[in-house]
Amino acid sequence: MPTSLTQNPPHAIKGDARGPIDVAEDAAWLRRMSYASITKATQNKGGSTVTIRLYFEDGYRAVLKADQKKSATNFKSEIVAYHLDRLLGCARTAPVVGRQLPRSALRRLLVASKADSQFIERFDSELNEAEPGMLRGAVIAWHTKRLYSLDVPRGWPKWSLEKIPTAIEPQIPALQELSAFDYLLDNTDRWSGGNTLLLGQAGPLIFLDNGAGFADWRMQRKLALDGDLEHLCEFPPGLIKNLRALGPRVPPAQRLGQRLARSLAKDPLAPVLSTEHLSALDWRLERLLAHIDSCGK
Repeated sequence: MPTSLTQNPPHAIKGDARGPIDVAEDAAWLRRMSYASITKATQNKGGSTVTIRLYFEDGYRAVLKADQKKSATNFKSEIVAYHLDRLLGCARTAPVVGRQLPRSALRRLLVASKADSQFIERFDSELNEAEPGMLRGAVIAWHTKRLYSLDVPRGWPKWSLEKIPTAIEPQIPALQELSAFDYLLDNTDRWSGGNTLLLGQAGPLIFLDNGAGFADWRMQRKLALDGDLEHLCEFPPGLIKNLRALGPRVPPAQRLGQRLARSLAKDPLAPVLSTEHLSALDWRLERLLAHIDSCGK
């Protein structure tokens, strides 16, 4: 059952993908997560949100972050993060796609896997229904290697070269990229603990847990994470090249907001972002590029 998304996944505007994720596997992951049969579901332990581990008929796994009533994070931010990552050529997020699932069938799978009663209660009470009996959310591909937390403080850009910890030094270019990425998403929950992660004990750094972006109230107040850029003036050249190709100097149809809107329109749960959020994204990119330009003066 091919779709425009599985046939043409998002890709870098300029140059090749730079990061550790094999983007050649995106189409297969998107097909699997969009409509493959789910044979098992288990509670995904840890974190404050209700997340569910899904097992597909071919043995691959993913995590469902469903639309929730109480969480400050939102599943749409996870979907946008995947598309943005690919458009910028970062290749550091796992593939993500929106999907609707029957609530009763998913509940039966959780009960069969012996999910604890407290988790089932939260499943029953904390998840929104897109329509009667149906849940919707972001399905996020499961990384094949074990993940390790990298303890990075929010103020890491203030470090002098001689004070950078040995474990963090190889990840500095990726952290620079992550800071720009989170600025565009307006992701407010990167530095609360456990959200800077390595794929394998020695890395590389990946972008996971991207659900705290695009808060309506922040967009309405025109807030941005300017403080996270204040002491940061170096960014990977490939990232800057893609940012400029999507910035205010290109025709409106080629700017980030419009490019992203066309990419997100392929997702099964489209529309993912409002016109207002897309405009705010262009505004943040303009501010990010102005900051980069000011660093060279």
